[in-house]
Amino acid sequence: MSACLAPPTSPLGTVRRPRLHSALDAAIDRRLTVVAAPAGWGKTVVLSTWSAECGAGWVSIGPEHADPSRLRRDVDAVLSEPDDRPPAIVLDDVHLLGAPGIEAVRALVRDASTPIVVSSRADPDLGLPRLRLEGRLAELRGADLAFDEDELVALLDELGLELGARRRCQLLRRTDGWAAGIRLVAVALLATGEPERLLDEFTGDDRVVADYLTDEVLATQPHDIREFLLRTCIVDELDVDLAAGLADRDDAAAVLARLERDGLFVVALDGRRRRYRYHALFAELLRARLRAEHRSVVPELHARAADWFAAQGSPDLAVRHALAAASHPKARALLAEHWLDVMACGYSAATDDESDPRLAVAAAHERLAAGDRAGAIDRLAVVDGEGGWVTELATLLRAYANCDVAGARQAAAALARRERAPDAHDEAGRALSLQLVGATEFAAGDVEVAGDRLEEATALAAPPGRERLRMDCVGRVAVLEVLRGRLTRAQSHAHAALELARGHGWEHSLAAGWAQAALAAVAWLRDDLATAERRADDAAAAAYADGDAGLGDALRALRAHLHAARGDEQTARTLLRIVRDATPGDHGVLPRWLDALGPAPWAPASTDRPAEVVARAMGRLRADDPGGAVRLVMPIAGTRRHHPTVRLSGLLVEAMARDALHEPGAAAALERALEIADAEGVRRPFLDGGAPLRRVLQRHACRRNSSAPLLAGILDALPAAVDDVGGRGPAEPLSERERAVLRLMPTILANTEIAGELFVSVNTVKTHLRSIYRKLDVGSRREAVAKARELELL
Repeated sequence: MSACLAPPTSPLGTVRRPRLHSALDAAIDRRLTVVAAPAGWGKTVVLSTWSAECGAGWVSIGPEHADPSRLRRDVDAVLSEPDDRPPAIVLDDVHLLGAPGIEAVRALVRDASTPIVVSSRADPDLGLPRLRLEGRLAELRGADLAFDEDELVALLDELGLELGARRRCQLLRRTDGWAAGIRLVAVALLATGEPERLLDEFTGDDRVVADYLTDEVLATQPHDIREFLLRTCIVDELDVDLAAGLADRDDAAAVLARLERDGLFVVALDGRRRRYRYHALFAELLRARLRAEHRSVVPELHARAADWFAAQGSPDLAVRHALAAASHPKARALLAEHWLDVMACGYSAATDDESDPRLAVAAAHERLAAGDRAGAIDRLAVVDGEGGWVTELATLLRAYANCDVAGARQAAAALARRERAPDAHDEAGRALSLQLVGATEFAAGDVEVAGDRLEEATALAAPPGRERLRMDCVGRVAVLEVLRGRLTRAQSHAHAALELARGHGWEHSLAAGWAQAALAAVAWLRDDLATAERRADDAAAAAYADGDAGLGDALRALRAHLHAARGDEQTARTLLRIVRDATPGDHGVLPRWLDALGPAPWAPASTDRPAEVVARAMGRLRADDPGGAVRLVMPIAGTRRHHPTVRLSGLLVEAMARDALHEPGAAAALERALEIADAEGVRRPFLDGGAPLRRVLQRHACRRNSSAPLLAGILDALPAAVDDVGGRGPAEPLSERERAVLRLMPTILANTEIAGELFVSVNTVKTHLRSIYRKLDVGSRREAVAKARELELL
C-alpha cells in the first residue's frame, strides 16, 4: 500500500478524545464532513486515531495529487481493499490541492457512495453553502477541536506532568485550547524546574511558539496582508471600521472575512462578521513583531485606537490605548479629558507632563493605590482652586492619605449637598468619591458607614471599565462582612474581588490583600486551618507589596490564633502583643477584627474589649470558678450588639459554667450558641472548649434535633476526656491532626492518599502514625484501629 494511504503515526503523548470521535461518528451520516482549522489544532491526530478505530479509509494529500487522476486512483485503491468497505474516506490536508484537485474532490463528494471527510486549514471550495443548506454537510472547526479541561488532564497525565486546577485554566486561557500551543508548553514544562514561572511568562513571542507561528502562518502571507495583521493587532477585539482606520484600508471587512475563512488564527465574534479577534498567542507574536519592525508607528496606532474608542463611548478602552500612546499629543489631551476614567479603570496616569491638575489627581490616586501616601500628596501640590471634581477628589485624596476621617466626612457632606447633572462623567466622580470616603471610614473602623459608602460605590462602578474601582470596594466589603459575622457574604465578595484581581494582574493590590485576609478569617472560624494559612500567605504578599500596616497587623493577629491552634502559644502571644501595642484603644478596624477572630485565652489582656472579657471568663472556668465566669460573660452573651464569634464563645462559657454549677440555663445557652454557629458554619470557638465542652454537648445532645450535622461534627472534632471512655483512654491524648489521621485509618487509603485528603505531606502522615502507635501502645495500623474502637475513639 502506498504510504499516503495509511494514517500517520500519532505523536508521543497522544490521547483519545471521545467527544470528537463521537462527533465524527455522527457527522458521517452526511455526504461531506469538513474539519477546518488553522495549523496545529490537531486535525490530523484526531482523524487518524478515529479512522484507526472505525476503519475509515485514508488518503494523505501530497504533491503527487496535483494530478487529479492520481487522487481518483488512490481513492479507488482504498475502496477496493479486500476488507470490509470503509465507513468513510478521509482526505487529509485538502488545502494543498489546486483548482483541478478541488474539482476532483467535488466529483467524489457528488458521485461516491461512501461519505467523504476532508481536513483543511481553510474552507475548501466544495460548494459548502449549498451542501449546508441541503443538510448534507457536517463541520468541525477550531472551537470544536480546542482542548477542554478533561482532555488537558488526560494529556498531562500521559506526558507525566502535574498541574493544579488554576494552572490548567491558565494554560487553556493562554492557548485558547490550541493543541500545538499546549504541546509546546508541555515540552517546555518537562524541561524546566520552574513550571510556575514558565506559565506566568509564556507568551506568543516565546521562541518555540514564535518559530512555529512564523513558519506555519505568518511567512505564508503576502506583504500587504502581513502589514494588515501587524497594524491591527494592537486591540483585543477588532471592529472592521477600526481595522480600516488602523490599516488605512477600505476593504478591511473583506480582508478579515477572508483571513477567517483561510484559517489564519482569526475568530469572528458575531454572526454579521463585524467584530473579530486574533488568537491570543498569535496576537502576542504580531505585537512583538510590530514593536521590532515598526516601533515608531506604535504610538500613532494606539492614538488612532484611543480616538475611535472615545467616539464609540468606550472610555476604558480609549484610556488604555491613550496610555499606550502617552507620548502622542492627541493621547495626552484624551487622557486629560477622561481623567476620571483613568482613575476608575485603575490605570497608571504617569506621563511626562503632570502639570495638568486633572492628570495630577489621577496620578495621586494611582500612587495611593500603590501604597505611596507621600507620593500622592506630592502630586496633589499642583491642584489649587481648580473647582469641580478636581478639587473635590483632591480633598478626599488628601484626607485618605493623611488618615483624616473628619476631613473626609466634611468633604463627603459637601458633595452630598451639591447637585450635578446625571451623566457618566458625574457618575464616575461620585463612585470615586464614595470609594474614598468608604476606604477612609474602613480604616477608622466605622463598619456601618464604611459599608454603606462602599456598597454605593460598588453599584456605581458596575459599568465596564471601572473594574479596579469595583475591586477596591468589594475587597474591603468582604472584610466588613467578616466584622459583621456574615461569613458567607464575606466569601462571595472576596471571591468577586479576587476574580477581578486575577483578570487584570492586581493580585498584590491592597484590596486583593484584604479579600484574601477575609477568606483566611472565614477559613479560621470554620476550622479549616490549612486554607486559613494559605490565604494568609497570599494576603501577606499583597501587604508586603503595598506596605499597608493595617493589613499586616490583621494578618499577625490571625497568625497568632493559628499558632495557638497548632500548640505554639509562645509565638502566638508574641504576635498578638505586637498587634495590641500597635493599636491601643478602641479605634480603627483592628479591634473589631480581633473580636471577629474570637477570644484568645492563651494571651489574656486587661482591656474591656468583649473578646478579652470572654477570654478572662475562660480562664476563670479553667481555674474552677464557674460563678465568676458566668458573671463576666452574661453582659456579652445576652446582647446582639457584639460580634457573633464573641457571643458564641460567651454562650459556650455560660453553658459550661452553668452545667458545672448545676444551674438551669445550660441547655438554653447551648441552643443559642448552636443557632449562631449553624447560621454561618462557625466551628472554631467550640474547639477552645476542649473535653469539658464535649461532655456538656453530649449531655444535652438528646434535647436537640436541628443543627444535628453541625453538632455531630463538633463532637467528632472535640477531644474525649479519660472518663468519657471509662478511664481506658490513652495516657497522652491525641492531637487534633492525629485524630484526623486516625479517622482515615480504617479505610483502604494508602499513606499517600491520606496525605492528599488532609493536604499534608506523606512524611507528616508517617510522623502522626508513629505518634498514634506510641500513644495507643500498638505496633501496627490494624492494631491501632482495633484499640481505637475499643476506646471508642472511632
